[in-house]
Amino acid sequence: MGAGHNEYITLQSVDLPANRYRIYRITVNLDASDKIYLAKCSWGRVGGFGQSKDFPFQERGELVRFIQSLLLKRKRNGYGIIERSGGFPSCSALEQLPVLGPMNGQLELFADFV
Repeated sequence: MGAGHNEYITLQSVDLPANRYRIYRITVNLDASDKIYLAKCSWGRVGGFGQSKDFPFQERGELVRFIQSLLLKRKRNGYGIIERSGGFPSCSALEQLPVLGPMNGQLELFADFV
C-alpha cells in the first residue's frame, strides 16, 4: 500500500424475504506525513444514504487486527465480497467471506423488470 493510495473492500448482504439490502465498505490509506494508517468504514442500505467513521492506527499490525475483527463480524451477519482492490491488507477472514461478484443482489432487485 503506497502513500496516498486508497485500498478498499466492499461487502454486501442481501436477504430479499427479510427486506435487507446492506452494503459495507472499508477504505484504507496511509497518511505519509504522519505515518498513520486510516481505516474509513462506511455502511448503510444499498442505494440509500449511509454513515461512516474513521479509525486511525499507528502500526499496520493494529490495522490488520481491526480489519480481521470487522470482516469476521460481517461474515456472521451474512455479508460477502463484491469488490476488492489488489492492495487491500490481507488477513485470514478474507478467505472465509464468500465472493459474490460485482453488484450481486442489486441486479436481482430489478431482475423482474429486465
